Amino acid sequence: MTNVSIRVPDLTHLLGVQLSVEELIDRITMMGSGHEATDGDVITFDIFPSRPDMYSVEGIARALRGFLGLEVGLPRFPAKPSGIRFIVDRSVEDVRPYAVGGIVQNVELTDESVASLVDLQEKLHLTLGRRRRKVAIGIHDLDKVTPPFSYKAVPPTSIRFVPLGRAEEMDLASILERHEKGQDFGPVLAGKTRYPIILDAHGTVLSFPPIINGIVTQLTPDTRNLFIDVTGTDLAAIQSALTILCTALAERGGRIETVETAYPDRTLTTPDLDTKIRIVDLEKANELLGVSITPEQAVELLRRMRYDGHAQGMK
Repeated sequence: MTNVSIRVPDLTHLLGVQLSVEELIDRITMMGSGHEATDGDVITFDIFPSRPDMYSVEGIARALRGFLGLEVGLPRFPAKPSGIRFIVDRSVEDVRPYAVGGIVQNVELTDESVASLVDLQEKLHLTLGRRRRKVAIGIHDLDKVTPPFSYKAVPPTSIRFVPLGRAEEMDLASILERHEKGQDFGPVLAGKTRYPIILDAHGTVLSFPPIINGIVTQLTPDTRNLFIDVTGTDLAAIQSALTILCTALAERGGRIETVETAYPDRTLTTPDLDTKIRIVDLEKANELLGVSITPEQAVELLRRMRYDGHAQGMK
């Protein structure tokens, strides 16, 4: 279980209707989340590991709009191609083999939205990411760098840059030894003779995953356009993390654009927002649940859970 704390004014703003604290607690617990605590206008819930999309106020608002019948069916997030390429070099195969990228344009970074974004990033690192071993996320000011971007593995002392939290350039080996994030997450790269790095077209460092970003792409109140990189050891997991982040930002008014993530043997369009089809045996589901839901009721309930669906023979 993962604790997610939300401010009531922010939630009701995203929800589009005003509900009392008591009503919010009642409805969100009915969706399967446990109420952990209330402190003024901050409510904390326990969220199941199966719902990482609800690890943020944006995800909870999206789910709650469906549960309340305010906005039912599959959420739609239009995305157009950005024309940007993210090139994954063969050299990372034995280090940290997978990466995907995405763009979110026209984001207004208020104190509220930045706090939510950082909290979501860290919750995904801790849970889905297994403390960054499986998934690590970098969020960058797109306007400070020049695409295409490349992801490669390099010798530990071959590249120097200024990492977040420092004022001087450091090489990758020094970051692992002397930077607090290197000390925390350096064991992820233990035994590697080359380290992963993300660069722009001019060799500017965006990120040393899964350790630390470069200071050049640090987010500021003036940031409006974001490049998000997700690297790791499991392609499905990093794609899920990217989708969760991009759609959370879209709930704040951001516009998602896809990136051509190019591997030596294939090219992926990311984030992947395509839908997937699942078939449910309603008779078996009723038996397991101990209920008698009709096909029509099942479709209505699924739509309130933000799925689209139809019963066989129905349209």
